[in-house]
Amino acid sequence: MTWLALSWYLLLGTANIQSAITEPGGVADWSTPSGAYVSTLGVGFVIAEHLHVSTFVRNYETHSSGLSFSPFRSDYGIDAHLSIGPLDVGIAHECDHPVESVLPVRSGGRYGRNDTTIYVRMSGTAKIF
Repeated sequence: MTWLALSWYLLLGTANIQSAITEPGGVADWSTPSGAYVSTLGVGFVIAEHLHVSTFVRNYETHSSGLSFSPFRSDYGIDAHLSIGPLDVGIAHECDHPVESVLPVRSGGRYGRNDTTIYVRMSGTAKIF
């Protein structure tokens, strides 16, 4: 039995995000630039082969010039679950926040999202060939 294991990942890519946040009056507060770049760093631990705890930070940015990028959004997440056979029982939280220094805000509205999920997940594999 492994008592403690560490995992990590780095994701680099592009995203063509189509979104806009509107205020109650219907005026667009901001929209996501097309052709955004995405970078995600995640880390996780497995304790006693059954308890999984992981977290990540994801940044969205546009290219400024040369090697310079302008971030406009950061997402954060954490997940903890207990694995028992094919079942996982857990809780996950994700929150998204603007980077307001470069956000083209035209009014007092702000983008933000918070999701907390309590879940039971069943997973498995099937041999095809």
